[in-house]
Amino acid sequence: MTAERMASSSELLRGFLHELFPATEHQLIWLAGGTARDMQLQRQIKDIDLVAALSAAQLELLGFRPVEGRTTGSIWFRNFKAFGKV
Repeated sequence: MTAERMASSSELLRGFLHELFPATEHQLIWLAGGTARDMQLQRQIKDIDLVAALSAAQLELLGFRPVEGRTTGSIWFRNFKAFGKV
């Protein structure tokens, strides 16, 4: 991926996340896992991994659904056609 495409992908992702989450919650959400890795390595992003300091109620209001992990805490996800799983 070229630097221009990387910048474009980063801006698209940033815009998407800014629209998805209310401005009051932007400081409580971080890119993580494969998403952060793929951005650093300038690879195509296949899904979006986030760490969010939001309550279950907040995530539910935003349309996320919980999946109980066997060896982890709760994982919340939502599927989007353009970005895959978030």
